[in-house]
Amino acid sequence: MARGAVVRTLPEARRLIAETGYPVVAKPDVGVGRWRPTGSETTGISSASSGEAADRLHHGRVHPRRIFSFDGLADRDGNLVFHTAHAYSQGIMETVNEDNHVFYYSLREIPADLEEAGRRTARAFDVRERFFHFEFFRDDRDGGITALEVNMRPPGA
Repeated sequence: MARGAVVRTLPEARRLIAETGYPVVAKPDVGVGRWRPTGSETTGISSASSGEAADRLHHGRVHPRRIFSFDGLADRDGNLVFHTAHAYSQGIMETVNEDNHVFYYSLREIPADLEEAGRRTARAFDVRERFFHFEFFRDDRDGGITALEVNMRPPGA
């Protein structure tokens, strides 16, 4: 699970940031299965003096920034028939907010910790007879990876 918390007040947000540090990502807490925010409702905050920080912090969650995926296809017994990994140039939030392009590329070698996290996620969700696309954050501070999103579809679909 990504390091973060639902915060309802600015003091709660400041306490969480004191524990995690910057940068942070503030996004509406809308829950699973309901309307999902696009990048335009999500704000990256790099410091306490960021322009939107005071207005948006109390609506947010805190996350590291670099995104990697673990993608593949599982057979009827849950064995991975194919798997790969991708590195993303930036998140969708940055793409939308900066009116920029996003790109990703396939990794020639999948880092062992990313592959292990992907395989564990596939087992935890009992993925069978389907494509999957899992996203993970890689924390720039300690290199650790954290689950971000689980999709039962091919990447990009």
